Amino acid sequence: GKTADAGTVGAETVGAGGGSSEEEGCSMKDTLQQTEQQPREALKWRRTDLIDVLFGALERDGSIHRSRMFNLSLMCGYPGSKEAFKAEYEALCAKYQADAKAGVNKMAFSWMLDDADGNLYLTTEQMEGFMEVFAAHRGGCCGGGGGGG
Repeated sequence: GKTADAGTVGAETVGAGGGSSEEEGCSMKDTLQQTEQQPREALKWRRTDLIDVLFGALERDGSIHRSRMFNLSLMCGYPGSKEAFKAEYEALCAKYQADAKAGVNKMAFSWMLDDADGNLYLTTEQMEGFMEVFAAHRGGCCGGGGGGG
């Protein structure tokens, strides 16, 4: 037992100047491992799941059309009119490679919500808030409705 201890003490003494930072680094490593193992994974999955559910609440025939994108934009704080949103919608579609006529597909929608520099970026918390609204209205807030099953 004593030989192993001496080796450990010797290793610490060699890096005596950086001994304390080595300890910090070690505790940082532990914290980092915990962060990577659970919250990050869960958060990532949860965010994609929220985007999927939001897309499902807004889409019709596999894409989200301008009127529903306008409703979402209003919820995100868009100050303009429906008429003014036409140009905004076309710009969004061009930026995120969506077909303005066919509507925003799931990939483009996901990209819009994940683009931190974009006008439609949503935090996970904001999306959770929207989920409550959609759950309360069952899609009615977006001009949808009609029983699905």
